[in-house]
Amino acid sequence: MTERASKTPVLIDKSNKYEKLNRLLLSQEKLDEGWLQNLLAKFPSILPTGEIDPIYAPLFLIGREISTDNGRIDNLYVTPSGYLVIVETKLWSNPEARRAVVGQILEYAKSVKNWDYEYVNNAYQTYNKTKKTLFDALVAAGHKEPSDEVEFIDVLTKNIHKARFLLMIVGDGIRENVEKLLESAGDTNDTIDMHHNIALCEMEIYKIGTSKIVIPHLTAHTKIVKRTVVSIEDGNIKVDIEEEEKTIAKNQYNKTILTDDEFIKKYVKLHHNINTEQISDFMDDIRNLGFSINYAGKSISINLPGVTSLINIGLKDNSFVPVRIIRTLKRRGYSELMVNSLLEDLKPLIKHLPYSKSKPYDKLDVFYHLDDSIITTKREQFLSALESFKNKF
Repeated sequence: MTERASKTPVLIDKSNKYEKLNRLLLSQEKLDEGWLQNLLAKFPSILPTGEIDPIYAPLFLIGREISTDNGRIDNLYVTPSGYLVIVETKLWSNPEARRAVVGQILEYAKSVKNWDYEYVNNAYQTYNKTKKTLFDALVAAGHKEPSDEVEFIDVLTKNIHKARFLLMIVGDGIRENVEKLLESAGDTNDTIDMHHNIALCEMEIYKIGTSKIVIPHLTAHTKIVKRTVVSIEDGNIKVDIEEEEKTIAKNQYNKTILTDDEFIKKYVKLHHNINTEQISDFMDDIRNLGFSINYAGKSISINLPGVTSLINIGLKDNSFVPVRIIRTLKRRGYSELMVNSLLEDLKPLIKHLPYSKSKPYDKLDVFYHLDDSIITTKREQFLSALESFKNKF
């Protein structure tokens, strides 16, 4: 999509009058990155780091504008689990910032990898103008017990040396070119001996009178960069790639569920008219609309929270069963009318009908198949249908 779609909050007053809130960019309010940095410093829980991995939450602020050999980190945090979280804020009205931000945060990570606990502790004490140690502050905040000190320092030091960080880019509007840069992160020699996660977080900001509402959400899946270790033993060069243990997800029938990369690879192999970028962008757009994508065997289902399996995108075909959607909504107290507009919007995208002489929705308990063009030439039309349906909730 040329313009990233997003949810639209609605304000409801005591008399049940509705008002859609208009999205703002910080530049429109004459607010700068410092305002955003300060907000995230005062309220670290705004950042949805726990959605990436529980080890990245809760966040405890070490400081702002922390110096490195490659510049200043906007906001630096540590978690009770012993992981550093590096946050770089950008206003996306600045095109130069959009191009440079991914490389910039990677440079910070390369510098931080050379730190140790004492360096981090000094950064905390300097920023906060205190003699209290970082660990003592974590204890005072209720995150650690005094007996945890040795273990915490050891874990934090190891994670620093292995570059096990979360790098998070936060802005008031993420753009597709930044996501493309994110996808390429880790594919160059610049990330050798690094093992970090990197994610994009968009802060949607809305104005109500003199107040503002800030709604954070992740706009891209975390990029995991593997740590490559090059060593020389007895004159021989040895290359090891460390991989963290991963639990392979399985469904109730004990069938392995595909990952995004596996699904995309298989999909492109079977659909020669669709390339990797098109199906990948399609899945990103679905998620950015607020839908979730769940894997079931060799297909993915497009879901809303509490409304399962709206539409299936399979390796061989794309389909939906109207009655399943209707029944799911009814069980949750919604009217059948809510789904009618979605079914109407999907009509032009139906590839073929269940029976040769049938009309769309003559039968509600059969599969209707959607054309592959929903991923390419008719993607905007398909996404608009989903967005219109979602806005009724």
